[in-house]
Amino acid sequence: MKRSFCQSCGMPLKKDKGGGTNADKSLNPDYCSYCYQEGKFTFEGEFSEFQEFCKRRMIENGHSRLTAWLMTRGIKRLKRWQ
Repeated sequence: MKRSFCQSCGMPLKKDKGGGTNADKSLNPDYCSYCYQEGKFTFEGEFSEFQEFCKRRMIENGHSRLTAWLMTRGIKRLKRWQ
């Protein structure tokens, strides 16, 4: 089943530059290229650390603090964090 959001960070996959890749370089339909490359997650750490990391990146990329907070609230329900 093709998902429409990255199952690690929640980013819409249609906004990604190509998608996450498995170890054999095939596309992984569940994750974006920022979170998953060559069969490994790019961020290793606790969920709360990852959520803060995502908020900081969104703010750095021009989103307001409120938008960043709202957009990262649902990350804990995604496949990676279950």
